[in-house]
Amino acid sequence: MSSYITGKYRKSIFKSNEGYIIGLFKVSDSSEDLADYIGKTITFTGYFHELNDMDNYTFYGKKIVHEKYGEQFSVESYERVKPKEKDSIFEFLTSGLFKGIGEAKAKKIIDILGENTLDTIINNPSNLVLIPGITEKNAKMLHDKLVEYEESYNIIIKLSDLGFNTKESMLIYNKYKNNSIDVVTTDIYSLMYDIDLFTFKRLDYIACNNKITYSDISRVSASIIYIIDTLSNTLGHSYFYKEEIIKFLPRVLNTTITEEIFNKSVEKLIDD
Repeated sequence: MSSYITGKYRKSIFKSNEGYIIGLFKVSDSSEDLADYIGKTITFTGYFHELNDMDNYTFYGKKIVHEKYGEQFSVESYERVKPKEKDSIFEFLTSGLFKGIGEAKAKKIIDILGENTLDTIINNPSNLVLIPGITEKNAKMLHDKLVEYEESYNIIIKLSDLGFNTKESMLIYNKYKNNSIDVVTTDIYSLMYDIDLFTFKRLDYIACNNKITYSDISRVSASIIYIIDTLSNTLGHSYFYKEEIIKFLPRVLNTTITEEIFNKSVEKLIDD
């Protein structure tokens, strides 16, 4: 089995058009042979579809020593790490939905109740008052709110399965409530217009990981807006010709599309 490191991508030092990246990675866990890396920020190299600084990743590969740049981790394959159940519960409890429950109280609750925290609060809220610092008022509020938001937590878990982190999932739920999954599965790129946090690149990364067709009309439509926005901010123009936009599409979409699909995508934008 390859050596591995788990943690967060920090930034790219170099990135080629083919997806080769030299970057920095903050290590939180590793295989035994790389235990010295834990807690450190190291240099890595490899080919990637896309990385972001919100998710955790596991990189599989090996330690190498570059004759000029020194010690590096050469990545052979990688995967996004789904948040652990306890991590998701912690972010849920400290999301602002539960007044009076900060990080310290949330940690105490989860340390004692474990991965069954939410079920215990719903079914046996009296157990909460046995936890130091948790009052009867806290217990009642948690129980009542959690009953109210039980369905929302299940939606947040489903969004996490699709590739969103907990913060993103909370924003989606707060915007669309019980329609969240329908909105995301019908047209994930609509989030780009409704929620400031989401960029085309972030949504496209999640969509492609969920096997969206590269020439999907919603994807092409969103890429057109992304291209216009990027060009406007770069060049300062207030409009662009069709031919100017089309030439950037293969670079953004990693595929070529027909003029028919482009026209249908523009029609969708006009209709929307």
